[in-house]
Amino acid sequence: MKGIVWSLRFLSQYRFLILLGVLAAFIAGCAYSIYPWTLKILLDDVISKQNIGLLLPITLALLGTVIVSSSMELVQTYIFTKSAQGAINRIRSKLFTRMLQLPISFIREKSPGELLSYYVNDINQINVIYTSFITGTVASLTQIILQFGFLFYMNVPLTLLTILFIPLYFFNHKYFKKTISSSADDMQKSNDNSIQLLQEGLTNIREVKIYDANRSMSNKLKVAFQDVLTKSVRNTLLTESNFHLSNVITFGTRYIIYGFGAYLTLTGSMTMGELIAFVTFQTTLFNPIARFLNIVSKVHNAEVITGRLLTFFKDTEDMIEKSGSVKRDLQGHFTLKDVTYQYPNKVDPVLQKISLEIKPARITAIVGPSGGGKTTLFHIIAGYYGVEKGIVEVDGIALKDLDLSCFRSQVGVVFQDIVLFNTSVKDNIKLSKPDATDEEVIYAAKLAFSHDFIQNLPDQYETLVGNNGVKLSGGQRQRIALARVFLQNPKILILDEPTSALDSESETEIHTALNHLMEDRTTIIVTHNMAIASKADHIIFIHQGKVIEQGSHQELVNHDGIYVKLFNNQRSEYVSM
Repeated sequence: MKGIVWSLRFLSQYRFLILLGVLAAFIAGCAYSIYPWTLKILLDDVISKQNIGLLLPITLALLGTVIVSSSMELVQTYIFTKSAQGAINRIRSKLFTRMLQLPISFIREKSPGELLSYYVNDINQINVIYTSFITGTVASLTQIILQFGFLFYMNVPLTLLTILFIPLYFFNHKYFKKTISSSADDMQKSNDNSIQLLQEGLTNIREVKIYDANRSMSNKLKVAFQDVLTKSVRNTLLTESNFHLSNVITFGTRYIIYGFGAYLTLTGSMTMGELIAFVTFQTTLFNPIARFLNIVSKVHNAEVITGRLLTFFKDTEDMIEKSGSVKRDLQGHFTLKDVTYQYPNKVDPVLQKISLEIKPARITAIVGPSGGGKTTLFHIIAGYYGVEKGIVEVDGIALKDLDLSCFRSQVGVVFQDIVLFNTSVKDNIKLSKPDATDEEVIYAAKLAFSHDFIQNLPDQYETLVGNNGVKLSGGQRQRIALARVFLQNPKILILDEPTSALDSESETEIHTALNHLMEDRTTIIVTHNMAIASKADHIIFIHQGKVIEQGSHQELVNHDGIYVKLFNNQRSEYVSM
């Protein structure tokens, strides 16, 4: 129940509105409860006694109960829907904010399907709690309480007989409770798996086509979807079996009441109007009981989901990126002292006692073989990964003491894998400075050699680039990424394989743009391209998580170590081509 209680807290700001909804539900329940009593008066006092004077008032009363109950149900539906959607939006915002607060290392460990499932499946189940549990519970309990009062008032023996059958409802509910909860959990895991496979297939559709893996991927999805189908059908059958068995109990009880009530009427213990009213009360009594227990079954399903969401928030509470309070204009003088970094759930550290210095307004290259720790070091310097062992300082201030937002606003990054959003070219450039003017955007695009090709696009700067910039070439995407950084105008620049996988024309233009961008900035280039690294003021060679060599290109050549061997190997490969 902790998950459900947690989810209900998001309704707190709608307390007054919900109270109005509860009042509307109470009035609707009262109107439904009055209806059978008016039937008794119609039969016993109007028809039997031929009192035509009461006919119009009773008829109007019957119409009034229908109008009032329907109107109040409409009001409560509007109120609870508005409150529920407002609370759902609060949960979505809280969930998205929490994910943004988590380290990149944590997000990368999770599959996209698992993360998306929190938004798609889990929050939809919370909506079941809000709409079914609150609305249905208030209306059902109101009817149950009022109608029991009327039943006892009309005929105690028949009411006691009715009560004898109620434990059957609770037995039925208890029997299905645990099975339905377990089934809901299995169904959720199956849904997560299918969403993950689907997301991977759509995201990596290029690789699927290149390797002609269509059939293999389709077969995996068919198996996953079949598992979803099997577990969904089982869960639905269990839930519906619970509901329909309740119906069997309802109608069985009703028919027994019919027989005993008819006997009491024939012996003169009840009037016909009282019997009809009692049966109507009894009918409307078992309907809210069945509905209430069905709601409880649905809530058991939702309990699994809300518990999962609550667990996510609790487990990630201590993982939120810590931000210091120091805000300062930086020059970009980085110092790392005995930095060791180990990924969660990994045995060996990826970086071991790294000590180095990156001087401001100079170009520093971080090089080395793949898997040596270059990218991890880049993420630490950029403030994406926090370190538990060692010290990272910027301009003599511990990175952990700096305000993260202030720090990152002064660091421009060009990644190897360019990410563009499915929006306009202009909005993609403005990602680094949302309040930039059109003139600033165009100026940044010109510096990045982007303006000319943007002008040739169908809608120029308003052209939609497609999912991850699929409508643009690799060189065009990279130039838009550079325009972002030009617009940001950072003090510190980090380049991750900035010219990999580009044609010669694009590479020439981007090199020109990069040379302009690197002027008078602290620049860090992460690359395996030794020709690019050789032009840096300072080179740091990383291998197997350690700094093997560092110095200028000439100093490393004179040292004649592993850097020279790798440099000569790459140059030989280039010449042989």
